[in-house]
Amino acid sequence: MSDIRVRNATSQMVRLFIPNNSVTTGAGVTGLTNASTNLRISYMREKDSALTSYTGSNIEVQTTIGTFQQPSSSSKCRFKETPVPGMYEIQFHDDATIFGDGDTSEKVQVLVAENTTTALKIGPNIKEIQLTGDDIANIKAVVNAALEDQNLDHLVKVAKDTSWANTVTKESIIDLITSKNTSQTFDRATDALESISSLAATAGNIISIKGSTAAADVLLHDLESCLICTVDDTNFTPTSTELETADIVVPTTDQIIGRAIVFTSGNVQYQAATITGYSLESGKGHLTLSPMAVTPASGDEFVFI
Repeated sequence: MSDIRVRNATSQMVRLFIPNNSVTTGAGVTGLTNASTNLRISYMREKDSALTSYTGSNIEVQTTIGTFQQPSSSSKCRFKETPVPGMYEIQFHDDATIFGDGDTSEKVQVLVAENTTTALKIGPNIKEIQLTGDDIANIKAVVNAALEDQNLDHLVKVAKDTSWANTVTKESIIDLITSKNTSQTFDRATDALESISSLAATAGNIISIKGSTAAADVLLHDLESCLICTVDDTNFTPTSTELETADIVVPTTDQIIGRAIVFTSGNVQYQAATITGYSLESGKGHLTLSPMAVTPASGDEFVFI
């Protein structure tokens, strides 16, 4: 499995298997410590011209396996045997060049060897580690580029209505929702959904319909003359030709003859009838209607047109 490290990463620990060169079983060498005579720990980045090595007092004791303990200086490392026979852990100082960004090296090799003697029985070993610059900033750049390529960059960009064409990708989803033409103009004060909602909630703000202000005025007048009503059986049980409602209380008899009602709920929903007679009875409007196929019930709603 590849070992990949981010350049400039801190608290770095490297584990490396050291074979025993005195056996043919492939077993690892055991018993090495930071104080082992002639022990040398080295690394070399891909673009280095020489090894960087630690020997003698520059290899410090490590207290606990798996817990990073900063070496006392950048010229020192820590070394300790793990519970796995032949496996050792090396800890490097945060300021050591092994994982730095001093050059564009993509790999670094780590090895443990023995200076001048063979008493430690250290067999050939090397650990290659891949270096990557994919830190958070670079990852964001890659993701942003991918989103922009798919016209999805509006998900991460901050759009500015004063510079719409520069902050929103043309023909992206957000552009198509907010801009009606290729000029990509957007006025927050009038075009934002909140602004549109506020205008719609204010009576008289239907300015025109297909450019006609007269048509808008007619529509507004018609809407204002409509009334939502409810069938009321308190004083009168509705029939297919008569009903009462507390929502129409016109005092003059037959004043609303010729108007119509359209039911919006109940079994009689969508049925319409023409008002043929009207009177105000005990505070409720009594309507006589053209015959309906179904008899409405108390609580059914209708629109008075």
